[in-house]
This record gives sequence, structure tokens and C-alpha cells, in this order.
Amino acid sequence: MTLELIEEMLFRCMLLNLGLMLFSLMMVTVFRKHCEKVHGRLFNIPQQTVRVVMYSTLAGYKILAFFFIVIPWITVRFLMP
Repeated sequence: MTLELIEEMLFRCMLLNLGLMLFSLMMVTVFRKHCEKVHGRLFNIPQQTVRVVMYSTLAGYKILAFFFIVIPWITVRFLMP
């Protein structure tokens, strides 16, 4: 496996994760009330807690994607001649 192939794979993963992150954020923002109501009933928790959990999950996803995809992509980018 060459560095070019790894760099291309990480770049595609980064684009896919960015798209998924933006889509999730858009859906949570646009349908916030509906998501809070459905998930609140489903898990029997208050709607305020659902909001905190949704945004915490998105923040955690962003951090994980950054550390496991973006940083390795930047590293491989600098290693290539």
C-alpha cells in the first residue's frame, strides 16, 4: 500500500464524514422539536436532556473524525514528496 493510496483513502473518508456530519447537523437543526419529542418518548427522558445528548454526540463525532481521519490525512500529506 503506497502513501498516495492511503492519502486518497483518508481524503475520501474525510469528505464522507464531513458530508455525514453536515447532514446530521442540518437534520438536528431543522427537525429539532420533532427529534426531541420522538427521542424523549422513546427513551423516557426530558426534551432538554435529549438536546444535550444530540449535540454532545455530534461534538464527539466531530472530535473522533478529526483525530482519526483529518490528522492522519494531514500527516500523510506532509510525508509525501
